[in-house]
Amino acid sequence: MKLKIAADLNEALVEHHHPQDERGQPKPDPAVAVLAAAVKTARESAERLAAAADAIAADRTMTPEARAIRLRENALKLAEATAARLDTAQAAVREELAQIDATLRTPPAADPGSAALETEIRARLASMSDKDRQAAINTAFSERDTLLVGAVLRGPAFLSGMSRATYEMAIHRYGQTFYPEQHKRRARLQAALDAAERCGRSFLGFVSPAIASEAARLADAADRARGAEEALRADISN
Repeated sequence: MKLKIAADLNEALVEHHHPQDERGQPKPDPAVAVLAAAVKTARESAERLAAAADAIAADRTMTPEARAIRLRENALKLAEATAARLDTAQAAVREELAQIDATLRTPPAADPGSAALETEIRARLASMSDKDRQAAINTAFSERDTLLVGAVLRGPAFLSGMSRATYEMAIHRYGQTFYPEQHKRRARLQAALDAAERCGRSFLGFVSPAIASEAARLADAADRARGAEEALRADISN
């Protein structure tokens, strides 16, 4: 069986999402590097399996069925180890994304002296027209008014008289305004994770033919038939 490695199984697709300095040179991001290393492992595993497939196919001391089984055994071992490496890297980045999301979406808790004032702010916003409320919120973001923005985002949307969609837009704007670098990094990490997941699917697509080949399936069936016949002969002889 000839195995062909897809062009999209390449760590460069993940490394593309490292940030760049003012001169356009990449600045390694540890989370992106973890994903890229896992994808590199997958690519190198695929290359080794492709070479093994060629060597096994050229070995005429084995039957076609034996070659199919040998290839499948190698594919299963590589697939298990590589999938575990990819899963671990992706899980680590998902956890980091969740931590960033918590920062971008939720202002720090208000100090005790501001809690009562925030309640008044939300009540005042809820009493406004949609136009006036949005204008007040826009001004708060423009002036980086953490008190008013925090009052809006630390309470449910309805307390400020906002729709859910408008509230979600304010959350998104909060991250952009107060944590611009984290906001950009979150987008990069998500893109790198998406690229790593595509590489993972490409790797699985690469090894699947070797694992689920018809020749290996027929060889397994033949082994089971021989085993059943041997058991039957043993019963007869007894």
